[in-house]
Amino acid sequence: MRGTTAGAARTVAEVAVVPDYDGDSLARLLPSVAGAVGVDGFTDTLALGTYPRVCTVLVDGLGARLLAERGGHAPFLRRASRSQPDGAPAELRTAVPSTTATALASYGTGCAPGQHGVVGYRAFRPGTTDVVNHLQWPGDLDPLAWQARATVFERVAATGVPTTMVGPAAFEGSGLTRAALRGPAYVRAETLDARVDAAVAALSATPQAMVNVYWGDIDKTGHARGWLSHEWASQLERVDAALQALRRRAPKDALVVVTADHGMVDCPRGSMIDVAEHPSLRTDVLGTAGEPRLVQLRTAPGAAQDVAARWRDVAGDRAWVLTSDEALAAGWFGADADPAVMARVGEVLVAARDDVAVVDSASPDATALSMVGQHGSLTDAETAVPLLRLTA
Repeated sequence: MRGTTAGAARTVAEVAVVPDYDGDSLARLLPSVAGAVGVDGFTDTLALGTYPRVCTVLVDGLGARLLAERGGHAPFLRRASRSQPDGAPAELRTAVPSTTATALASYGTGCAPGQHGVVGYRAFRPGTTDVVNHLQWPGDLDPLAWQARATVFERVAATGVPTTMVGPAAFEGSGLTRAALRGPAYVRAETLDARVDAAVAALSATPQAMVNVYWGDIDKTGHARGWLSHEWASQLERVDAALQALRRRAPKDALVVVTADHGMVDCPRGSMIDVAEHPSLRTDVLGTAGEPRLVQLRTAPGAAQDVAARWRDVAGDRAWVLTSDEALAAGWFGADADPAVMARVGEVLVAARDDVAVVDSASPDATALSMVGQHGSLTDAETAVPLLRLTA
């Protein structure tokens, strides 16, 4: 397992897992798929093999640790995990923050967050306290300008290799799709069975192809009920059966790859850091972005160190609190980060440990209080995602 522990910043303990974006990371998956398919300019660094057709299935929220813990509800995937190639990685590390928007942008572009610029569920517009919600894209923000790097799908499609994205109608043409995953033909399919049908059809239509399937219900259930709930287990059972059907029906010369964008941690209400209970946490804080398990704070000019110190005093060992400069030095956003991108990141970052989340019960938007499963931080449970190769 690659991935490094952060030692560059004094507040980061060894259990904070920082992705090696050039190693076994989610950012390397689609470039490796393109290499496996034989597209010029791409290399299969993840040792997927050589296949004319590959279907990647990204199951939102299906972290590697969660799958291992609840594998009794996924007998097909559990068997598949025991037959992976020797010497090839069985898991990857997602991006920081370990959240869907950032992970999908790294997945789609092959770049670290410091390069593609989708630096959280919510990020700051540079020089302001205005916040961009990457899942509810603002109408005045051009996705191609905000995330200008070519996606892997665009680069592959330009070579003439057919590329297809299978997902819900609501995601076609959305801001995040255009920013992170633009390029492939989009096939609308609402149910899990319909997405299997569409993937099989796309794989079978041409002798060479890259197909991607997205499924989000495991993540939704985890947020609402927690990943230890029986509802979450039921969703895993459905996905397991669908993936078995996809592998059975896909062309024999096709590879099916299963991965995820992040894992999850269940956060009891009693373990939360509530800003409303600690007035000092508001001092010199001009705005808040990020997510409950990796909060980004926009601070008054020159106040970042003082704000970080106050948050450390309150959080103690329940969170890693770094300035953005410390986080950048520790590799959270990858090497060669674009300064224009880092201007979207808050000056202070609060990354939760264990089962903690940061909330503000006095805020008019305190939705995190009702969410059981959460993600965004650098724990092993959140950053490790599966890499399962399903062959005929």
